[in-house]
This record gives sequence, structure tokens and C-alpha cells, in this order.
Amino acid sequence: MRIVGIIIMKFLYIASAAILAIQVGCSQKIDTVKSHVPFSVFSLSETNYEWEEFVYPHNSEVVVINSYEDFDNYIKTTDKNNITTIPIDFSLQSLILARGVEPYACHTEILDLQYIPDKGYVMIMNMSTSLATVITNWNVALLTSKIHDGEKVSLVIDN
Repeated sequence: MRIVGIIIMKFLYIASAAILAIQVGCSQKIDTVKSHVPFSVFSLSETNYEWEEFVYPHNSEVVVINSYEDFDNYIKTTDKNNITTIPIDFSLQSLILARGVEPYACHTEILDLQYIPDKGYVMIMNMSTSLATVITNWNVALLTSKIHDGEKVSLVIDN
């Protein structure tokens, strides 16, 4: 009977240690899984520019813009006689542009920007569509602190 008691004690000791190790490992993962990245929504309204449109059909994409040269590839002027400068300090900030084409009228909204170790940045947005069958180009953009070349940015669309 004494041997059975010793075996049970060893088993409980090993089981307790395993449970404690799992709890510590899980709490560390939860702490490092994701973190909110501050951002501000960027809009071309009240400027003489608009976003370049995609040709339907096209999948959605997300791009990081770190210079005015890159920025010029995604915009077009609406008034060539009145060109204005859009104040973005690309030495300190990055512009993240998500865009795509939908076969229905849609409304988009940026919900969050997160950083996840080993996965990079994740832009989370909401898209609601209507029943109106009209090809719609959609664009959402945000400004955040500088994202360096080679850092991954992905897009999650919540419907």
C-alpha cells in the first residue's frame, strides 16, 4: 500500500508540474500574441486627388507606401491646374492602403491595426455590402509610424 501511495504522489507531482508549465507557456503566448498599433484614418476628400481604380475582377490588396514616389502610383489628380501637396512626413510615417473591387456596392471601415510577432502587421477592416449589383472600387488608408521595407502587412476583412 505504501508503494501505491508513493506512485500516486509522484504522479500528482509530475501532473502538477506539467499543468504549471502549460499555464506559464500559455500566459506568455497571450501576452505576446498581438498589440494594437496607433494609427489615424487617411482620406483624400477635400483634396484634388482620388485613388486610382482597379479593373474588375481583382482581388483585394494591401500596400505600404513609404515615399511620395510610391504614393503617386496610387493617386490621380482631379484638377491638373490646381495641384496641391498632401502633407505626409514619410521619414516618420507610412501610409497603408487597402483596396479592391467588389461586384456589389459596399461600405468599408478600418477597425484596427495590430502587430503580431512572427506574422507582422495586420490591418483589420469591416466591409458591408448591399444588394445593389454595381461594380465598386473601394479604398481605405491609414497613417501610422514608419513601417520599414520588408516588414509584412496583411489584410483581414470582416464581413
